[in-house]
Amino acid sequence: AQYQYAKEHYEVLKPYLDQKVNILDPTFYTALESLNKRYQYKLKMAEIELDDASSQLIEEYLAVYFSHVPEVDRPGYIALAIQLNDSRQAARDKYAMKMQNLENAYQAELHDFSEEVERMNQSILEKKKAVLLQRDSVMQTIHLELESVDNEVLLEQNAHQVAHQKQIRALTDEYQSTLTSNRVLRESLRSDFAKVVSSYEPYIRLAKKNRDIQDIFREVNRLSKRRAKKDRNALIAKYRKEPYIK
Repeated sequence: AQYQYAKEHYEVLKPYLDQKVNILDPTFYTALESLNKRYQYKLKMAEIELDDASSQLIEEYLAVYFSHVPEVDRPGYIALAIQLNDSRQAARDKYAMKMQNLENAYQAELHDFSEEVERMNQSILEKKKAVLLQRDSVMQTIHLELESVDNEVLLEQNAHQVAHQKQIRALTDEYQSTLTSNRVLRESLRSDFAKVVSSYEPYIRLAKKNRDIQDIFREVNRLSKRRAKKDRNALIAKYRKEPYIK
């Protein structure tokens, strides 16, 4: 209460402080006291006028307030409350049914979409398996043919070792002819393999979009290059050991 009283006095004096007025000056303080007394007098006069003007209204208000209150139509209110409750429940049921229908429609569409995705995945998987089987078959055929060629080369080398020195030139020419034939055969195999790959290009393009198949292709190519390099180095090393090969 003291804080509020001090705050009110400060708010009254603040405009004068902002204007650099000395509030401790006796003249200013006397004038301020006179203003306050006139304000209090006007406030009391206003209270008296308010009491005189409202005395009759208060009596009328008391008469109305303590008069008889009409009886409330309870059955009517109860029936109205029941009707409102039924309407609210019907609205809730209608909303719940609508939401359930939407949920059912959504679940049905989601189920159809899931089945379509599953069919697409199955189709892609089958195509991928077909491409892998074809690739394995081609690679196996090439591997067997390469082994056959390598075996022929080894047999010819053994023949060169046991042949007479007079036959070295003829055997060397035959060997060179065999190498040429082998190169032709390899080129033919490479061409055939390129044709096979070209015929399966659509499937390969589809397979290349799959990360797993890309990893398989990279691994197969890496192993094939390593094997070819290893075989070539082995053949070169063997040929260099033969003093009669030129």
